[in-house]
Amino acid sequence: MRLTRRVAIGIALACGVLAAALTIIYLKGPGTRQRSPEETQQVQVVVPQVPIPTHSLITGDMLTTAKVDASQAPSRAVKSPDEIVGYVAVMALDPKVPISTTQIARPGTLFGFAGEVPQGMRAVTVAVDPVIGVAGLLKAGNRVDIVATFEVEDDLLARTILQDIQLLALDSQTTATTARTEKQAAASQAERDASPDSQPDRTRAVEYTNATLAVTPEDAQRLILADKQGQLRLILRPIGERDFVPVSVQDMTSVAGPEYAVLRAKAERKKRPPESEKAAPTSQVQAATWTQPPWPTQPAAPKPKKEPKKPQVEIIRGDQHVTVTP
Repeated sequence: MRLTRRVAIGIALACGVLAAALTIIYLKGPGTRQRSPEETQQVQVVVPQVPIPTHSLITGDMLTTAKVDASQAPSRAVKSPDEIVGYVAVMALDPKVPISTTQIARPGTLFGFAGEVPQGMRAVTVAVDPVIGVAGLLKAGNRVDIVATFEVEDDLLARTILQDIQLLALDSQTTATTARTEKQAAASQAERDASPDSQPDRTRAVEYTNATLAVTPEDAQRLILADKQGQLRLILRPIGERDFVPVSVQDMTSVAGPEYAVLRAKAERKKRPPESEKAAPTSQVQAATWTQPPWPTQPAAPKPKKEPKKPQVEIIRGDQHVTVTP
């Protein structure tokens, strides 16, 4: 068949249309097709509702959730507010900006001992010795009652001033270090329990010089005043007992009984001086003798002598009265 000019032009047009179609299909392929805003992948992140300053405790009302493009979310973005409630911001957090786990930290990990003080409480340190500190058997994290003894005149009073107080630290031993120590002890005890010849560990007493307690601001004043004017004792509570127990004030008579008052009265009578040694009344005290002063004094001027009074004569002449002196 002979190829005419018309047939050649038709074949060329068909090839051009086919090439254009193939080009359009290639450009609309998966690797080059642009997605619409509705098709963009979004993820849920946690953002602050208000500015959160540095070293602020994060609460639930500070946070909310938002959806952002996956490309705009941090690599360690927080997905749920419950994950970080109770954490502390290590830097200022701006509103509506996704929060990353690198911007927050648990209390006590990066903020020193202040991170271990419960919210609303204050840390107060008092001096202790093996007796005050329950013979050195206390541990940070225990809960104690505090009894103060006061000396009033010649008597002693004991009063429970605080109950169910958390012991934050003993010297440098804090609740965090105690938790790590107990975790290691529990692991070693589990290994010993597996051995039939193992012996149980005994609690060792450790002497401390001071104890740090978590108290309210008002109780902090009460504790400091009692420590200043009296002597403190820490009373260890059993694990799990958190109830308030009414305790009355005790003195020596209530502790030792009425016999103490009788013996005390006898002792006071023995201390009194005998009647012969008692001081004389103020009315019988001799007047102090005058001593000559060491400096010269002016002689007293002589008193003028009184002249004797001369007699007088009254002369009456009619209605006239005249007094003359002879």
